[in-house]
Amino acid sequence: LISHYNYRFKKILSLREFNFASLKKLSEFQTFNKYILQSLEEAKLNRNYYNNHFLPQNEFEILSPKVFKFEENGVLNLLKYIEKETYFNFELNVMKTKKSNTPIISRLFKVKWLKKTLDEVNKFYREDFIKYGYKIVE
Repeated sequence: LISHYNYRFKKILSLREFNFASLKKLSEFQTFNKYILQSLEEAKLNRNYYNNHFLPQNEFEILSPKVFKFEENGVLNLLKYIEKETYFNFELNVMKTKKSNTPIISRLFKVKWLKKTLDEVNKFYREDFIKYGYKIVE
């Protein structure tokens, strides 16, 4: 959600990308907590809100898929699984970069979650947290 917020308001939060068009976007700007709470309410009413971006992950599932967690081992486990299951042989070259796509203002001023926002996120994504073994943050 933080990443989405940063992307959504990137033209305002990035000094490098700030320009005349960014001034128009200022009228749409909202604080993180307000934006997330409004977006979750909208997503409850319209499952296609923001191109399904807020939809819980379990709603995308079909045929009991195998789930890979990016934060545990990146994409390496996924690629090893594909290679093993499909007998495809491929060579993977992983390059790490230090470049951050996070706008500079977002790096200077970290998001502070309000309890109300955390509670709503926990409620909205509860099934995902349980199904995929994530801890609900209080």
